[in-house]
Amino acid sequence: MTTTDPSPWAHSGLHLGWLAAVIFALALWWLGGDHAGFVSAQHPVGHLGAVQALQAWRWNALGFVLPGLLLFGFAVALESAMRTAGCGRGGRIGTGLLMISALAFAAQGVWHFDLDDELARGTQVHVSALALALLALLSGASFVAASVRRLPRWWMLALLGQVLAALLLVTLVWPPQEVFAVLHGRPGHAQRLILALYFAWWVLASRVALSAIKPSR
Repeated sequence: MTTTDPSPWAHSGLHLGWLAAVIFALALWWLGGDHAGFVSAQHPVGHLGAVQALQAWRWNALGFVLPGLLLFGFAVALESAMRTAGCGRGGRIGTGLLMISALAFAAQGVWHFDLDDELARGTQVHVSALALALLALLSGASFVAASVRRLPRWWMLALLGQVLAALLLVTLVWPPQEVFAVLHGRPGHAQRLILALYFAWWVLASRVALSAIKPSR
């Protein structure tokens, strides 16, 4: 069965999932390489937007807030596409959790990491926001997969989406730097792996949704 997207905007919005991942990667490549004292193997990406960092606003805006808002827009478009495809309440719960994940990711750019005080309120909220973004994605991905598993054009999201979510869960339970010898002593690279899995799910969802629908004429 062929499904038709309800609006051109919703179809365009489905591109935001992969676009957010590209913007995050480019911002990390550009600002990470341009930041004195930042060692990618050792430092989490939050250090680029820390209170003490020069021009931290650039990273907070381009690395956290903008990708997070784009992911939120994608989740809205995905809900529209899934509703058109015939998904029920479980799909709406899933996309709702994805919206929470996206907003939590963006919130990291509002509450900044304090390199001198790990117990500072901003630091605690920043770390909690990342944890919420990851956990909300895991829950949302499960609801989405359950909602689309019987739809022929969405099977890849149901299957590979759950694989990515499972891998992400494994990295949260067993920190990669403690499992893989190549990452020993490299917590920064370990975090990059976790974030890569996080964004990989959004890219997959974007690709599948765009293939499953066609824009209105």
